[in-house]
Amino acid sequence: MLSVCEQDIEHRNRYLGIRNKAIVSVFIDTGLRLSELAGMKLSELDPKLHQIRVMGKGTKLRVVPLNGEAMKALKRYLSQQRRPGGDEVWLTDDGQPLSW
Repeated sequence: MLSVCEQDIEHRNRYLGIRNKAIVSVFIDTGLRLSELAGMKLSELDPKLHQIRVMGKGTKLRVVPLNGEAMKALKRYLSQQRRPGGDEVWLTDDGQPLSW
């Protein structure tokens, strides 16, 4: 799956490839539920400490570490052009929040 993302980065849509690689990497590395991954907010990320706060089942807040490839892929994705003022992590290629 990650190799398909790399092919997109190189040959098709660079932005979507970078975003999709970040999504897959974070999903695999953290074990987040899909709803937690989809609901990630920039305000919940702490890139210096390599962690994210997530609201899990039963409205329980927990802190999840972001390691290695996931953090690298997420930082690469977040360095792409973004619309100002939005708190959503995952955006479409035209800057709108990604719907799941």
